[in-house]
Amino acid sequence: MKRLIDPRALAHALAPLLWIALGVGLGRLSAPLVHEGNQAAHAHGKAVHGETVAEVWTCSMDPQVRAPAPGRCPICGMDLIPASSLKGGALAPDTLRLDEAAARLAQIRTSLVEPIPLEGAPAPLLGRVEVDEGRLRVVTAWIGGRVEALRVATTGARVKRGQALAQLYSPEIYTAHQDLLAALGQRRALRGAAGVVAEAQLEAARQRLRLLGLPSGDLKRMEADDAPWTRVSIRSAEAGTVLTRRISQGDYVKPGQVLYEIADLSRVWINLDAYEVDLAHARLGQRASLTVEALPERAFEGEITFIDPVLDPKTRVARLRVAVDNHDGALKPGMYASARLSNDHEAGPPPLTIPATAPLFAGRRVIVYVERAREDAARVYQARLVKLGARRLSAEGDRYPVLAGLTRGERVVTHGAFTLDADLQLRGGLSLMSQADDGAPSALDEVLSLERAALARLTPVVDGYLDVQEMLANSDLKAALARAAAWHEALDGVSLGVTAPAAQIAWDQLRAQLLADINALNGAADLAHARLAFGRLTREMDALFLKFGNPVQVPVRLAYCPMAFDSAGGAWYQRAAEIDNVYYGDQMRRCGEIRAEIAPGAHQLPLEAPR
Repeated sequence: MKRLIDPRALAHALAPLLWIALGVGLGRLSAPLVHEGNQAAHAHGKAVHGETVAEVWTCSMDPQVRAPAPGRCPICGMDLIPASSLKGGALAPDTLRLDEAAARLAQIRTSLVEPIPLEGAPAPLLGRVEVDEGRLRVVTAWIGGRVEALRVATTGARVKRGQALAQLYSPEIYTAHQDLLAALGQRRALRGAAGVVAEAQLEAARQRLRLLGLPSGDLKRMEADDAPWTRVSIRSAEAGTVLTRRISQGDYVKPGQVLYEIADLSRVWINLDAYEVDLAHARLGQRASLTVEALPERAFEGEITFIDPVLDPKTRVARLRVAVDNHDGALKPGMYASARLSNDHEAGPPPLTIPATAPLFAGRRVIVYVERAREDAARVYQARLVKLGARRLSAEGDRYPVLAGLTRGERVVTHGAFTLDADLQLRGGLSLMSQADDGAPSALDEVLSLERAALARLTPVVDGYLDVQEMLANSDLKAALARAAAWHEALDGVSLGVTAPAAQIAWDQLRAQLLADINALNGAADLAHARLAFGRLTREMDALFLKFGNPVQVPVRLAYCPMAFDSAGGAWYQRAAEIDNVYYGDQMRRCGEIRAEIAPGAHQLPLEAPR
């Protein structure tokens, strides 16, 4: 009896062979047509020990693919590339090249590094309306006794200053009032020396009642009455709203016991929860725009009056206190609120920024991919280590201010950066995951973030340097020395005015070096010695632009001349967009190249080439 073949089993058995045949067919169809007789002439190869070895072609996205000739990847359809390029080829370890088809497949999109005005934090801060602790009062019992009557029996009631809140029966008041009436009778009956004694006793009786909490109005009425009081009124010392009533009619109270809590709600606090990244946007005196969930149609404004000096170890948040006027009583303690912080404390030109989708984060280390060039229908991307400020809002969406690592006009990858990083990792390059550990030393560790006001204090330092540069480039030694003397005098009085010890220590050390080198410049006998001293000053300016950033309101350019200092090469900073050679002046004023541009507020990282 013949065994019948199951068609489904046959299909399962032949499926792998069909897929292999389909892949080979697609690869041949996508490969360029080459005549058999000329195939050797078109094949790429390399010489090894005098023999030509055929080049192996592979796919940048699927490096397991191997082919003896160029074509298309049977898996993803991308153009094959020489396998030797996967090891880096002529590219640096942090750089990779993609052809146009690969870039389209990876959906690579880029954006310009450009100055854009920033607003506050990217997300609103959440909080709650609370009582202003400075306007909270408690009403206490000055004497012991029994509550005979409640004049204010409900919470939420508004009371005036001096208003009676409750009546208290007190034997102590009865006794003290009897003593007052007796002292009044003695004063009326006695004259002369005895009258002076009686007057002293009367004043002592009045003082005793004052110490029992009786106001002056009650004292006058007591002196006018014939019989001692058995009840006394408990009065409010301030106007406000009753938040808590802690007594009931018939209760016995002790001296010092809290009877009522009263608050003036014409001004309230909104306590906001701020995470660590949010604290970079907050400072005392800053204005905040507020919305309340219960009053969506109204907008409120307030001012930050307190920033919690410590973070809560459990929630990792700090409290920001915003004081808000509430004369109409619309804001009730307990309401939820949200706030956006204003950015009106930042003056000057906007900082360089990049979209929030550009950076890749690994702990403290941040990498962006920069589009370096387009060569022969290919795109070249470089993994760049950068330092960014806190994420902020802008009219263009969420963005990061660039502190160091990027210059204006460069293009960063905003979509597809993870794809590029994975490709670079497959090639064995310096991708995000193969970079040095977070704790490894880096030039970015020296970057210090200063507020705009503190950074602006360094403006005379940079202006003095740039002025001297222009005068030496003009070969005007006399003017350069005169400006250097004024520069020295201005520099001697510059202080950052910050409480951060690291920034102040770094500036004190740098200022001492600058003053010493300016003295050497002032003692120069000719242009050659002046330019030599200026070269040493440039190294100090390297440290300034690295640590603190550019304090002036215009871009500063880093220029380089390879022929300076007997062809050892020399760098300098200048304002001009065109080369203005400080080391040769009139002899070769346009010799050199602009190597970087430092935007206002940005930092300059050390360059790889010799300085």
